[in-house]
Amino acid sequence: MSTIQEIDKAWKNSDKEYDETPEEVHKERRNKLKEKIKIGSRVKARWGKKKYKGTVNKIIKDAKGNITGYDIMFDMDGKLGEVTSDNVEKIKLYEYGNIKF
Repeated sequence: MSTIQEIDKAWKNSDKEYDETPEEVHKERRNKLKEKIKIGSRVKARWGKKKYKGTVNKIIKDAKGNITGYDIMFDMDGKLGEVTSDNVEKIKLYEYGNIKF
């Protein structure tokens, strides 16, 4: 069993404590948790016309608390750059190179 499947199974088992909630609700919640970008998340960020890999260093929010962008440390040169949230996507686990999930 792969790591992803083990995590998914653990989430499903922990969800049973609350239950009587439909599985679709649990599945939607788990998917949102997987997709959320946090400090330290590995991402691809559009800088100009290209996408570069990097790590989220800081989350930038507006006065209302909405996420407007991210401060990203790029792998290629180790420099920080501020990128709007619509130009950032989380890297899927299978994109980490030789590590197989």
